Amino acid sequence: MNGNMFFGWLLIAIGGLIATLSGGCGLLLGITAIQPALSGRGAGIFELLMMLGIFSGIPFSVGCLVAYAGRTLLRDNNHSNRNDVL
Repeated sequence: MNGNMFFGWLLIAIGGLIATLSGGCGLLLGITAIQPALSGRGAGIFELLMMLGIFSGIPFSVGCLVAYAGRTLLRDNNHSNRNDVL
C-alpha cells in the first residue's frame, strides 16, 4: 500500500461519514419539521426546503465531493490497470 492508496481510502471514509451524517441529520430535521409546516403552525414548505438545503444539502455535497476525490486518487494513473479498485 502506498501513500496514494492510503489517502484515497482515507478521503473516501471521511467523505462517506460526512455525507451519511449530514444526510441523516437532514432526514431527522425534515421528519420533525414537516408536520408543523403542513399544519400551518410552523414555517412554510418553502422555508423548510431552504433550511434542509442549506443545513443538509451543502454538507452532503461536500462529503460526496471528498469521497469522489478519494476515488479519483485511487484510480490515478498508477492504478488505472487494476479492475479491483472502485
